[in-house]
Amino acid sequence: MTVLSLDLELALEHTKSYPGIQITPVIAKNGRFSKERKLLWEGMESNSVKIQEKASSSVPEVELVNESEETFIGCKGSIIRGGGQNRQLLHSFVVPKKASIKIPVQCIQHGRWNPHHSRQFSNRSGDVTSSSLKFSKKSQMETWQNITETATHSGTTSMTEDYTITHDFMFGDHREAQTALSSMTSTGMKLEKKREESRERAQKILQETEPIEGQVGVYIHLISPEDWKKGEVKRKEFMEIFASQELYKKVHKDVLTSFVADAAMLPKDEPKIEIPALEKEQFSRFLQKIQQAPWKDKEKIGSEKRQEIVNSSEVFGESIYDEEEMVHLMCSV
Repeated sequence: MTVLSLDLELALEHTKSYPGIQITPVIAKNGRFSKERKLLWEGMESNSVKIQEKASSSVPEVELVNESEETFIGCKGSIIRGGGQNRQLLHSFVVPKKASIKIPVQCIQHGRWNPHHSRQFSNRSGDVTSSSLKFSKKSQMETWQNITETATHSGTTSMTEDYTITHDFMFGDHREAQTALSSMTSTGMKLEKKREESRERAQKILQETEPIEGQVGVYIHLISPEDWKKGEVKRKEFMEIFASQELYKKVHKDVLTSFVADAAMLPKDEPKIEIPALEKEQFSRFLQKIQQAPWKDKEKIGSEKRQEIVNSSEVFGESIYDEEEMVHLMCSV
């Protein structure tokens, strides 16, 4: 693992701060050029890639078929809708050419299971779960619990306990937000106000945070919503980077959406969630912790080389390489 050799730096002058979250672009010092890469949703949009339930329907695994001569990047936390129930991708991977592979997933919709009525899945840009789901290794029960707590905290509970209801209300257009609202079971003026404030904050952050020249990722300081629910204020650091600025531009909204989903639910007027100004030394210390963590090779899903940080309760990390090039890296402390 060579995080430090990636030659990264922060664009501190472009840091954006909001209650509970601080967003700083990560750029490649000498620029980084990569062959053109397509994302999973682009393959599904062109009908080159199809995802479906396995013949013997299974919650933790679905089948992906790539009928094209192109490869595609699937990113951890991406949402696939349909099938027997909505799922999220458990890991990032590279879809090989002309191949059928099994991909590991987790359910994000506890109360629906009808594989005989719907077997096909869809995926689109911006469909991604929250950082509290992406940057961790959670069991299925822990994931369901996280979604239930998030929906309760944000007033977006639904009959099927579906994370996409929360997602669509926060980040969808007006029609999608109204459709999500019609599926919610939480009522009351206080909850309605809370929901609207969270949506307004989420939309504002996305609109004000555009990618900059040379950006290959983000460095995030976030007040942990999971600890906040327990009455504790803890700040966490995250980094998510990609092979090139061209690839990052495609995923910019997806990446931000994941973090903003957690930040938008925090109280906006609470002094304890303000995050102090960022210093370069903090990023250096963060990179050192990631570099020194116990990275291990893991079994591949597609044609990628995969690594994960193992045996650490404090540091999270996953990365994939296509041949010798780092394609996607996620880590947190």
